[in-house]
Amino acid sequence: MTERRQEPLRYRDAGVARDYDQLRQTGWVRRRREAMMRRLLARGLAGLAPGSLVLDVPCGTGRITPWLAARGLRVIGADLSRDMLGEAQAKVAGVRGCLGLLVGDAAQLPFADQSLDAALLVRFLHLVEDAERVPLFRELSRVVRGRVLLHVGLQAWTAKRLLRRVRGVPLKPVKVQWKPLLAQLEEGGLRVERVHRKLPFASTSVVVVCRPAHSVQGA
Repeated sequence: MTERRQEPLRYRDAGVARDYDQLRQTGWVRRRREAMMRRLLARGLAGLAPGSLVLDVPCGTGRITPWLAARGLRVIGADLSRDMLGEAQAKVAGVRGCLGLLVGDAAQLPFADQSLDAALLVRFLHLVEDAERVPLFRELSRVVRGRVLLHVGLQAWTAKRLLRRVRGVPLKPVKVQWKPLLAQLEEGGLRVERVHRKLPFASTSVVVVCRPAHSVQGA
């Protein structure tokens, strides 16, 4: 089993789920990074009608599910990890617009064709093997009639990475490359509409907004 295949299995551990938010949302830098990510997602969601049905997958501990509902959307959260969903439940309980949480695989969704207005995949694609991305995109294209948002870290040169290279500091691998991703999206029936970048030349973080081919053809 490869390292990337092993990584998603960590999130099915109760201890990992319990500590997930604490490890990722403490400290000024992490909170600022989270706020900037949400601003990117907000730009990708702009124009989506109030009451639109949105899927947050994998929703993890529910970090953005209530935030989506607060924007006037109807939100369903899905994740393979029951432990992560257990943490999410406390966040979504009683929140207007949160329609529920379900155990679900992003590549095998329990929804009818074109039944969702949008779907968001946040900080997930780097865990998916290249060979598994096309089936994933096909499934999203099947169930979504509007738009698909992918929040990813793209392999790109930034000022920080260049400085590390000059200093001889090992670079952390960035697992999503733009050209292969474009080809995978195309094969999976998704067309890139626009890309929102957090800080060009300073961050690898982007939100890619796609539309299913059937949506583009019917426009």
